[in-house]
Amino acid sequence: MINSSLVPDSYAIASVLKACGCHLALKEGREVHSQVLKLGLSSNRSIRVKLTELYGKCGAFEDARRVFDEMPERDVVASTVMINYYFDHGLVHEATSVFSLIRIKDTVCWTAMIDGLVRNGESNRALEVFRNMQREKVMPNEVTIVCVLSACSELGALQLGRWAHSYMDKHGIELNHFVGGALINMYSRCGDIDEAQRVFEQMKEKNVITYNSMIMGFALHGKSFEAVELFRGLIKQGFTPSSVTFVGVLNACSHGGLAELGFKIFHSMAKDYGIEPQIEHYGCMVDLLGRLGRLEEAYNFITTMKVTPDHVMLGALLSACKIHGNLELAERVAKSLVACKNADSGTYILLSNAYSSSGKWKEAAEVRTNMREEGIEKEPGCSSIEVNNEIHEFLLGDVRHPQKGKDLQKVGGIEPNIKISRIYSSNGGCAA
Repeated sequence: MINSSLVPDSYAIASVLKACGCHLALKEGREVHSQVLKLGLSSNRSIRVKLTELYGKCGAFEDARRVFDEMPERDVVASTVMINYYFDHGLVHEATSVFSLIRIKDTVCWTAMIDGLVRNGESNRALEVFRNMQREKVMPNEVTIVCVLSACSELGALQLGRWAHSYMDKHGIELNHFVGGALINMYSRCGDIDEAQRVFEQMKEKNVITYNSMIMGFALHGKSFEAVELFRGLIKQGFTPSSVTFVGVLNACSHGGLAELGFKIFHSMAKDYGIEPQIEHYGCMVDLLGRLGRLEEAYNFITTMKVTPDHVMLGALLSACKIHGNLELAERVAKSLVACKNADSGTYILLSNAYSSSGKWKEAAEVRTNMREEGIEKEPGCSSIEVNNEIHEFLLGDVRHPQKGKDLQKVGGIEPNIKISRIYSSNGGCAA
């Protein structure tokens, strides 16, 4: 177009910039940007937004921020674009900075902030942002609610998750695949598997993702047979299981000790569905064998895998070795973990505890000494409680939390009931 002496208008340039962004064509995008400057179109709003998108997608954040800062009016659309791309690359502080500059925030902007925080492991902050959104009387939409449910899933915030569910019902938000899957995940991970199943059964239309959520939920709660039956039901309904489906059903087989069925399903992945097992699937099988005490078989399985074992898999086998008292294999597995530089504090502690369980106190002490010499510290335990729709997290030994006194009073109020239930249980009754 330029070679033929035709002058492109703003619409044409915006379209070309969008194409450059979709193909991550940074070099070509910069060339278009230079044409924008020559043509005097740099103040055009749509072009500036597309330039911001282009540089953001390509990871050129200095350029994206410069274009953004030079906008005569940085509206909520351009700001949301910047927020999304900062979050996509883990730049939480920068995203928060842009968000704080927006004077009038709409639902999309609030949702982008909540979603980005959840994706970057900041679920507690995400819920704080959601509460601020409510204070500002901005109405959440379907996507907002799904993001909130994801945060609740991460934190175990069942009370707030139930509120989100009732909000959906009250405002007529459809129970589709997107929302239904999020609800099933939330209830499953927050401990209410019965409600998760009710949501699943209420859904008029289901897809593979919906089935996956329910299968994973059953597996998480040790309902192995229900998970396997649902896996079979998925196939009967004409759906093709995905890689995630197999992680869920193999997990269920592991928790239920269903070795023969587990291996049958594992081998069917490549044979019947053309899905090559990945590290997660191999990990399920190692966990299955480890739980059953078939430790040497699990170790041999690892040595013949097509993928390199990770620290999660080796850690699971090390834990099984401790439980079943196989100290010799525990030493081998621990050495493998240390050799591949994947050892964390848990590796050393598991090995030390394995020695202690076998009465080898000297060896246990040596492991702890090596741990200190390597500069590896045990990560403090973390607990959380939900009070009035807010999550309070506590590290072991932490006395700085502003709500510490009040929350310990609540826990103290529970403790007598726990003691009573323990006494009742020890006398032959059923523990609460």
